[in-house]
Amino acid sequence: MATPINTKHSQRVKDQRRVMDEASRQRRARKKLESLEQDNFHDDPHADLVMSKKALSLFQDDDAIASAKQREKNRRKSKNAEYYKQRFVFLYILGQTKDHESINEKSEFRTPGLDNEEILSAEFTHTEFPLNQLPANAPFSKSVLRLHYKSGFSKEIPLSYNTLFHSGDSIGGEQAGLVKNMKGDSIKQWGNSADGLPIRPGPIFLSGIDGSSLIFPVAPGPMGESDNPLYLVTQFEHRSWLESDQPDGLPVVVERDLPLALNLTLIDQNSNSGELKPIRLQNIDVSGIGGVWFPCASSRTPWNTHLGSEEYEPDAKWFEHRPFEAMNRYFGTPGKISIQGGANPYNYGFPIEVAVDSEGKPRVYKRYAMGRISLEMGQVMPDEKTVYLTDDGYDVVRLMFVADRPRDLSSGTLYAARWNQVSGENGGEANLRWIRLGHANENEIRKWIDKRITFSEIFDWVESTFYNASSYPGFKPVYVYQGFHARPAYPHDEIKEFLPEELESKIKSFLKPFEVKELDNKLQYLRVKPGMDKAAAFLETRKYAGLKGATTEFTKLEGQALNIQDRKLYTVSSKVKRGMIEGKNGSRPQDHIKLSGRKEDLACGVIYESDLETKVSDTDGKLISSEWVAVNMKSLLTSKGLKLENGKKVCDPDSIGNPDNIVYSEKFRHLLIAEDSSGRHPRNFLWAYSIDNKKLSRILIAPEYAEVSGLHVSENINDYWYLLAGFQKDPDLNFLYLGKSRKDINRLIRNGYINGISGYLGPVFLHPPH
Repeated sequence: MATPINTKHSQRVKDQRRVMDEASRQRRARKKLESLEQDNFHDDPHADLVMSKKALSLFQDDDAIASAKQREKNRRKSKNAEYYKQRFVFLYILGQTKDHESINEKSEFRTPGLDNEEILSAEFTHTEFPLNQLPANAPFSKSVLRLHYKSGFSKEIPLSYNTLFHSGDSIGGEQAGLVKNMKGDSIKQWGNSADGLPIRPGPIFLSGIDGSSLIFPVAPGPMGESDNPLYLVTQFEHRSWLESDQPDGLPVVVERDLPLALNLTLIDQNSNSGELKPIRLQNIDVSGIGGVWFPCASSRTPWNTHLGSEEYEPDAKWFEHRPFEAMNRYFGTPGKISIQGGANPYNYGFPIEVAVDSEGKPRVYKRYAMGRISLEMGQVMPDEKTVYLTDDGYDVVRLMFVADRPRDLSSGTLYAARWNQVSGENGGEANLRWIRLGHANENEIRKWIDKRITFSEIFDWVESTFYNASSYPGFKPVYVYQGFHARPAYPHDEIKEFLPEELESKIKSFLKPFEVKELDNKLQYLRVKPGMDKAAAFLETRKYAGLKGATTEFTKLEGQALNIQDRKLYTVSSKVKRGMIEGKNGSRPQDHIKLSGRKEDLACGVIYESDLETKVSDTDGKLISSEWVAVNMKSLLTSKGLKLENGKKVCDPDSIGNPDNIVYSEKFRHLLIAEDSSGRHPRNFLWAYSIDNKKLSRILIAPEYAEVSGLHVSENINDYWYLLAGFQKDPDLNFLYLGKSRKDINRLIRNGYINGISGYLGPVFLHPPH
């Protein structure tokens, strides 16, 4: 019988503990660290700023590496002031330009995974799937990480999941995932949902824990609060809930109705065990960027900031004459459209960068020069200029942004990919060409937004029903995802096929008055108005890319991960469907992607691999200013689809099923893969795939109704390895109340039926046994 695994102290952690002498325990004394700082100043424009006392070996410079190898033999014998002087390469506090709109932090980045070179190989064992023995509301793992060292030593570390917090938990007086307005007040009274259903009043908490980044502090943590301080930035996606005894209205909030949230948590790392513990949480003030809409996955930049996202960007054409009420609730402007002072749809759909200063205060930026799409995540390359951006939807694009300056995402050149197919078999293979969309500084784009530009000021447009070439010269067809519309139809097309017939009948009957038809056809004919190319490229990026000839048939482009040593970029297409399938092009004006094979397999997802090369030119023949240009896409992992006897379409549980978040461990040479299978697996899984041995191992099973999200790998935090993984619950929220009393529903909420989970696998002590 399985037992809960997120115990506070495990025998494995005890076995990995280090014995530290008294001198080591005193190393954080401020006077010693301040004297060490003076030996590390450089002639640098930021040299007058406060330097970090806690930066990690991940950011050591190359000169420090050579000396560190010699010291490694004796590192366990003595840890004096000289050791710490060499061990920590200080990060500078983040600097800004005059207008405070660009981050230009000074630190040294080098290839992770080259520390602890004594690790020869790593292996993750497989967790079987005992469906009837799994805990309903806790993650489960029986996997072991085996580390083999060049010295001949080996060790095994049982993997366990350690919870940091649940959404709704109070940490230092602030509740995780609480929805607030621009004044910092909890949103409680807000009437009806987007599809007209009444919502009862009460504090609202977000269950969709997603993109997470561990940020290394640029200065010591607050005295007495943290031993080894870290900062955790957490994004909350759309799912939300409330607990209230009010008799009227639904107890559960339907999706896409609210402003969402970012949290910053001070984390303590225990010096002996490596255990992480939340100390204090705060809601990040995002009023300076107009709030956040639908944040999803994230990554940590090489310069130690959190790079987040906003997916399902609002359709600006749709909201030109309709209020964007979800964000109106943030501003307190109900019923107003953008030009009347209401929420502006063009302010959402961009990368979000979060920096943490020397006092532990977050600073937030929207990176308007990187294009506006249904952004899943951005992945920064080692040149600290090139960023790949994935577009989560159907009929979407793949983007590359090349910044003008390293570590400054405020200006640069934007490109969209063209798929030139080589093969349609086994997920497909293609060469990529990059189409230049334009160059911009975010101040230029922000000016358009501040002037409340509308879709009709950027494009002349006509729907396909009324188009004829003689009446509309110069118009071109574009077939793309239009963005988020209000009032989506329920139940969701992707899950209703998995519902029991009886329940599906009840749901259809209940929701019949609220169902709507397709709100807009994806096929449109567009013409950019004179002088509006830059606005089109950076505010309507997907449409403009289509006009320029980029491939717009991609489906559900989600997670990305970088393998620096092999110069590979991995990209997920979570569901390969529709325009990507041969013969399914429909009314799309182009047919670049023509994949063959079993539709059932492709619908369960594909992970693609791209080679990254230098000296690559764009389609205009101009050299791209990057040494990390993706030149192809070829399937690395494909899923297997099955059709069971009851007719439900599911994915093979022994293979990936609708992969979503992915990260790559340079140290262990494994791709870590999280699922969001929408019922196509009986539970969602977390997988480890060996790049060298081509072995796929299931290493974690999620709780019921939970997507595995927020993957983030930290390769060496004071000699420990961690894999952050969250769980956002999705227990058929629209239907939770069917057949249940309010008392029963509140009990389910209190018992964690909906609450999201933030936590990690680890800690793994990296050094060999002695």
